[in-house]
Amino acid sequence: MKATFETLIERLLSFVVAQAWQKPRRVVAILGLLVLLSVYAAITSLGINTDSSQMIDSREAFRQNAIAMDRAFPKLRDQILVIIRAETPDEADHAASELAKALRQRRDLFSDVFAPRVDPYFQRQGLLFLPLDDLMDLTGRLSSAAPLLQSLVEHPTLSTFFTELGRISEASEDGVDLPMIAGAYDAVNETVSALNKGEARPLSWQQMFGETQAINQTVLVVHPVLDYQSLQPARAAIDGLRQAIAGLPAPVLEAASIAITGDLVLRTEELKSVSQGIEISALISLVLVAVILVVGLGRWQYVVAALASLLVSILLTSGAAAVLIGELNLVSIAFTVLLIGLGIDFAIHLILAYAEQSRDHDDQGAAMVQAIEKAGPALALAALTTSVAFFAFVPTRFVGMAQLGVISGTGVLLAFIIAMTLIPALLSLFPSVKTSAKPNGIAAKVAAGRTIRRLQAFGQRFSAPLAGLLIVLGFLSLGLMDKVRFDADPMHLRDPQSPGVVAFDLLFDRPQDFPYRLNYLSPSPDAAFDFAQKAEALDTVEAAITLNDFIPDEQDLKLAEIDFLAGDLVFVLQSGDDLAARMAALPPTDARAAELAVADLIADTQIVGAIDPDSPTAEAAARLNESLQVFFQAARHDPALYDRLDEALMRYFPMQMARLRLQLTARPVEMESLPPAISRRFISPDGLVRVEVLPAHDVRDQEARRVFVDEVAEISPDLSGGAISVLRAGDVVGQAMVQASLLALALGSILIFVLIRRIGFIFIVMAPILLAGVLTAAIGILIGLPFNFANVIVLPLLIGLGVDSAIHLAMRARHMALEKQADPGQSGMAALFSSSTPRAVVLSALTTIGSFGSLALSQHRGTASMGMLLMIAISITVLTTLVVLPFLLRFADGLSKRLKNKKARKE
Repeated sequence: MKATFETLIERLLSFVVAQAWQKPRRVVAILGLLVLLSVYAAITSLGINTDSSQMIDSREAFRQNAIAMDRAFPKLRDQILVIIRAETPDEADHAASELAKALRQRRDLFSDVFAPRVDPYFQRQGLLFLPLDDLMDLTGRLSSAAPLLQSLVEHPTLSTFFTELGRISEASEDGVDLPMIAGAYDAVNETVSALNKGEARPLSWQQMFGETQAINQTVLVVHPVLDYQSLQPARAAIDGLRQAIAGLPAPVLEAASIAITGDLVLRTEELKSVSQGIEISALISLVLVAVILVVGLGRWQYVVAALASLLVSILLTSGAAAVLIGELNLVSIAFTVLLIGLGIDFAIHLILAYAEQSRDHDDQGAAMVQAIEKAGPALALAALTTSVAFFAFVPTRFVGMAQLGVISGTGVLLAFIIAMTLIPALLSLFPSVKTSAKPNGIAAKVAAGRTIRRLQAFGQRFSAPLAGLLIVLGFLSLGLMDKVRFDADPMHLRDPQSPGVVAFDLLFDRPQDFPYRLNYLSPSPDAAFDFAQKAEALDTVEAAITLNDFIPDEQDLKLAEIDFLAGDLVFVLQSGDDLAARMAALPPTDARAAELAVADLIADTQIVGAIDPDSPTAEAAARLNESLQVFFQAARHDPALYDRLDEALMRYFPMQMARLRLQLTARPVEMESLPPAISRRFISPDGLVRVEVLPAHDVRDQEARRVFVDEVAEISPDLSGGAISVLRAGDVVGQAMVQASLLALALGSILIFVLIRRIGFIFIVMAPILLAGVLTAAIGILIGLPFNFANVIVLPLLIGLGVDSAIHLAMRARHMALEKQADPGQSGMAALFSSSTPRAVVLSALTTIGSFGSLALSQHRGTASMGMLLMIAISITVLTTLVVLPFLLRFADGLSKRLKNKKARKE
């Protein structure tokens, strides 16, 4: 007797198929209306959310901390980082100043621009943040350069510069130790040496005076105006920012490289990468599926019916996603490609079963009913187990995977229903497709010919050794399971060539710019200070920044030092803002005067270099002397070189004088005097205080990141920020993968037992799947393909898909045995493999592999890894199903026969 489930399913599906065959136009019309409604819902209501942080359940503690931080400091979340790099600090600062000025004119796109390196407040107060010893060293350098600077303020020319530099050299010749002379020689040498090579390298006045704060990279923080009515709220601001960069003066763009990054930029680029990748993958998948169907099914009616069923399934699932979820995430966006591989399975099995039956029936409607009676129960059970595998994602705390589970689980059920209705309807409308006794299509010809008999003979002869080999490999692979890892860093999912990712990597060049930080939200300044003190005591922490860090220490001593310097540089304070204008109005460089100045400096540096050859000053003088002699000879043939050298030396002199003028007017810094641009980053409107913790080391490595986070979390677990978000999200997703896999395995087993009521059947079906899972994980380890946010669905999905193939083969073998179409044992296997079921399994696997494999072509690394791992998983699953499962069936048949014989002998 057949199980009650099979009987009920046969009757129900036979009725549905018969109705669809008899009333095809009504079926097509109803489905057409549903498609229109689904398309409308998808277009108007289905969005895409690229925020990977929202793919984790908001009830998680670290997500609660992040939400609290975003609520207290919303602007810290929605910001764009502009990274400016140049050969010299002066060039970087000039580019930053020009860009900040341009962005502040676009209040419609940017609400705020935070540029501390060129901000007047930070320039004025900057010297106070130097250690006292460094400040005294700098003031000594500037004081010794006072005559040079005063002369240049009055006569900003090449001749004046070299003449005054020569006088400083003469003082050095007399044994006067001038701190700035070696730095001046080296700075000028870099400019002259570059000009000798035909390159432009303006003099860095900051490096010339040995400023310890001089850096070649600066970061601007831009707060965009977001358009929440758009699918990409930051897109207009990002485009405006790129336009502003492109609109900078040519000399600025030639001197500095400017890149943008930050969460908003990365998500916008990722959306484009994922969308384009999915579109291309979907197109390739459809083409591959169509080609495989043409080759495998043979008749155009079958191909059209299968593709129509697939397209309708995808469109209805899109509508269902709009209604049930409302938006797609970076994981669930792959449902289209997944459904191409999964949804076509039902069509293939039904059509091949129909083709097999139609050879024996004149009534094609009866052939369709007969086909559904044979294949229907297995298809229904496969649909249930696959959807259950997807729905197993739902209870997890990984929202991204849970949403994919809802969408794809629903899509699988829809694909099954549509295959059971649309395919019979279309085939009844098409011209007669009665199949001759001779199979059609390449796959069918192979199955019916000499080749398949050889394959069957090979399989019967070597199936046990092959199955044994796979099982041994499975046990060996268990030894690698402790190396399975989950990479939770969303940066590793993105296109490494995208501008935002390239710029993001630049942030790791300086510890001050490291993006993986921690934030602590404190109820009071005292508690914040206490936390910061404890955090800074850790070896893994570079600094714990609070608002107190913006109050310089030893201010009285530092202000006195600055006042002393102001006395030496009073001419700087008295100079106006017209220096740049005066320089622009100067006549061309006097080549004769410049030539004399260069010649004099050559002589002076030669003397300085000979006084104490091993001293740093002498070595610097020798280097400059060599470069000046090369330049002097070249300028004899091309006097225009003096103009170029003049411009290169003096380009940033006005900017340096303006900066120095501000520095000489430093004032005491108190908490109340801090500008809002600083205070609002550390104190919220409701009085909460933020502490920012910077790692001491590069924490892109997951283990280094874990040590950093865990050590700080011992002080307080109430942390947020990129470092802990990436780490804890990885823990959640890893647990979700295990939970979903076990749940899919358990639910699939329970479902099979409830419907089939044979425990042995569960083992036969599940054993190849477990083996495939272990082998897939091992291959991922060996080829360096870790699990991540995108491909984490592989193991649960492998269970659902693997169960499908196993169910089709096992139930067909059982069905044939019940009807006494074959005897148990080898002849039974031969009969099974000569039926349409193995061909359908292989054909379905090919379409699934082709569909998933197209994802591997995506530029988005997460999507590509999903495609690669799915392709590996499905290939191995088909192998274990076609090799291990028949072996288990034969073993079970043999065991059952021996038990029966033993029982008979006892009786």
